Amino acid sequence: MTAPGPAARLWAPGHQAGVLAFMERAAESWTADWCGGAPATFAPPDGDVEFRTSGSTGQPRTWWRTYSQMWAEAGLIADLLTPARPVEIVSFAPPSHLYGALSTGLLGARLGVRTRYVAPGRPIDALPVGANLLVVAIPSTFTLLRAHTEQLAAAPRLTFLHSTAMLPTAAEELLGALDPTRARLIEIFGSTETGGIATRTRGDEAGRWTLMPDVSFADAAVAEDHTDEDPRLTVRSPRLARPAGGVFPIRWTTDDHVRRLGERQFAFAGRRDRLVKVNGRRIDLDHLTATLVARVSCADLACVPVRDAVRGEGFDIHVAEPGSEVHQQIAAVVQEFGVLPRAIRRVSKIARSATGKTLGGMRG
Repeated sequence: MTAPGPAARLWAPGHQAGVLAFMERAAESWTADWCGGAPATFAPPDGDVEFRTSGSTGQPRTWWRTYSQMWAEAGLIADLLTPARPVEIVSFAPPSHLYGALSTGLLGARLGVRTRYVAPGRPIDALPVGANLLVVAIPSTFTLLRAHTEQLAAAPRLTFLHSTAMLPTAAEELLGALDPTRARLIEIFGSTETGGIATRTRGDEAGRWTLMPDVSFADAAVAEDHTDEDPRLTVRSPRLARPAGGVFPIRWTTDDHVRRLGERQFAFAGRRDRLVKVNGRRIDLDHLTATLVARVSCADLACVPVRDAVRGEGFDIHVAEPGSEVHQQIAAVVQEFGVLPRAIRRVSKIARSATGKTLGGMRG
C-alpha cells in the first residue's frame, strides 16, 4: 500500500486532531513517495501531537509536542545524513512512537526521498541496490537484516540510524561484515519526553555523545538524587514535550546518568532505573544484559531490577528458551561482574516495547 505523496497530506486533514496519518499505520507495511523527489518546504500547522511512553520505566504517560517541534527535529536528523544523503529510506521503526514518527514518517519528506516502512513481523522485500540507502533501525532490525548482507554491501553509501543507548550484539556483527568506508551507524540519544538530545557516530572517540545543535546543558547540571559521581543529565531544548494537562518545560532532567566532557559532550553512565547497587557495587543492567546476550544460548534474555529484603536492590535474570548450558554460561558472566542475580527465571517470552525496550520496572 502506498501512502499519499503530496506534502499537504503529511498533516492528515480530516483525521483525528493531533494525529498524523502515518502514525495510524504502524501495523501494516507501506511505501511513501514524498514530494516527487523534492524536499518539502512548507510550514507546519498549529496544534499538538499526542505520544505515549511505552511503560518500560513505569506506567505509560501521555506527552504532547507541536508539529513545529517535530518538523524541526526531522530537519536536524536530515542534517546528520550529509554527505551520504540517501535516495531511499527503509524503516523498521513504528511511526506510532516518536522516533518512528520522525524517522519513518517525516524524514523522507524533509529529504524528498522514497520511504519504505516494514511493519513488525512483515517480510522484507528486496532492498534497493546501487543507491545510497538509509536503514532506520530498532534493536531487532540487525538480526533481521543478516540475510540481506549482500544487498546492503552493494549500496555505495549505507547509513544505519538507531535510537537507544545500548546496541545489540547483532549490530556489531552486521557492521563488521560491511565495508567500514561505505557503511556507518548514527545513534540518537533521547526520549519521548525530550526528543533527540545528542548524537554519535560509530567509532566516535570513547563513545562520546555530542548535543544536538539546539540543545544545551542546563546551568544546574547535578540533580539532587544523583548517583555516586555521575549526575543525571539535565538539558534545555526547544523540543521538550509537555505532559498531559501541563505546559512545555524550559529544562528537563532525564533518567540518564552521564559524565560531562566539556561544553557539548558527555559519556553515558547508565539509566536510573537500570542501575542497581548490590553489596556496594553499582551495576548497569543494560551493559550486563548485552554481555549475557552475546554469550548465553537462549532465544531472549533480560535483567530485571528487583527489591531485595536483605540487600535492598538486586536483579533477576529472565531467560526465554534457554539452552542446556545456560546456568554455566550465566555464572561465568556474572562472576566477571562480581555480582549474583537473586534468581534465574525461565519465561516463555520477554515483554518488550515496539522499539525493543524491556517492559516493567522495579519488582518486589
